[in-house]
Amino acid sequence: MSDSLSLVAVVISLVALWHTFRQGRINLERWHRDQTPVIDIEAEEVSGGTWHRLRFELADSMDLDQVLVTIGGPHLVWFSDQQEGVTPGAASKSARIAPLRAGAREASLRVEWEDDDSHVVQLTLECKRGSEAWTLHRSVVLPAKPYDVLQSIL
Repeated sequence: MSDSLSLVAVVISLVALWHTFRQGRINLERWHRDQTPVIDIEAEEVSGGTWHRLRFELADSMDLDQVLVTIGGPHLVWFSDQQEGVTPGAASKSARIAPLRAGAREASLRVEWEDDDSHVVQLTLECKRGSEAWTLHRSVVLPAKPYDVLQSIL
């Protein structure tokens, strides 16, 4: 009888250990989700619409070590290559911001596109803070470029 009580005690202990481990994992996942950065993105027209920039503002209280921004979708939209964080050469679909400071509007990336139309661009942001990482998906409207009356006549 004492052997069967010992076995029951071991089984109960293992179930309690499994439950504690599972609850700890759930709490860790919840904490990670609660720490997800909030990044506001705004498309801004510059020089009368001759080019545009995306401005990134971290609305959190904690800085990010790095943000990798990737342009998705079928649109012919890219980051200009003459700026920090963008690989020089061909039109790039990704750019790196490091670091992104909380509350600062210092991070901006110049974007270009082939036609004059407005585009809704899908962005993927891979954010890192220490060993923590998050992937965010955002949509940004790039306004149509100004209509050039002289160009349309010629």
